[in-house]
Amino acid sequence: MKKWSGCSSESKKCLFCNKLTSDYITYEVDGIELKISTHYECNKKDFTKEAKQVFRNIKQIVREEN
Repeated sequence: MKKWSGCSSESKKCLFCNKLTSDYITYEVDGIELKISTHYECNKKDFTKEAKQVFRNIKQIVREEN
């Protein structure tokens, strides 16, 4: 799984403080991206464990569909 932070030209609400931000954290596995809008100073939690579970659930759904 890849994880990186970045800054976008569009603003969205921060997951934690609900104020506008252009900062984000992205998790990616096999072409599936999970992007969380959050200020760098607001992000106090590492979402790696939760992101892995989300990716497993998505992959399971795709397998069941085929």
